[in-house]
Amino acid sequence: MSRPRCSAALAAIVIAAAATGCSIRPDSLPRDIAPEDLTAAQPETSDVRVGVRSTIYLLEQEPSNQLRPSGRDVVANVSNLMDSLLAGAGEADKDNQLRTAIPPDTELRGIGGVEGGVAVIDVSSEFATAQGELLADALSQLVFTATSVNGIRAVIVTVEGERQSWLIDGRARTEPLSRFDFPGRLRNSQPALPPTPG
Repeated sequence: MSRPRCSAALAAIVIAAAATGCSIRPDSLPRDIAPEDLTAAQPETSDVRVGVRSTIYLLEQEPSNQLRPSGRDVVANVSNLMDSLLAGAGEADKDNQLRTAIPPDTELRGIGGVEGGVAVIDVSSEFATAQGELLADALSQLVFTATSVNGIRAVIVTVEGERQSWLIDGRARTEPLSRFDFPGRLRNSQPALPPTPG
């Protein structure tokens, strides 16, 4: 047999074997699946933790006061992340020298519908007891945490259902707040560049 015919025949055999081995034959009637087969079909979940990539933002200790992400094992939606944020810094966060500027006992009263990427976050009156730079820090935590959720680009923070005018960097703000309203607050995680060869 010539070399081209031999190659063609070999290719046909390989294709036929693959098609036969990969074909799925339907059952003519419904049947029960043996428990051992069902177990084998389940995905491996022992190392999967729900929401492991969810993030809230806490503050470094003074004088830095910069925001740093802190992981939380919750499903990444605004409500869950706000609950985690308002719960304050955990022991692991405190060990990492992280804190919160959000006044204690602040509660989440509700999350408004998201339109155009803007979420409405309603908090209790305790939140408004923060003043000056502490208030700006607390607002930045809310904004960065909420906008870590896909599709959220800005936040309206209300207190007991009332829209507020927030004083940030000397300016009264009533419009939705985004990360751009808090420049320089997020620590750059990029390593320092090596020195330029002299």
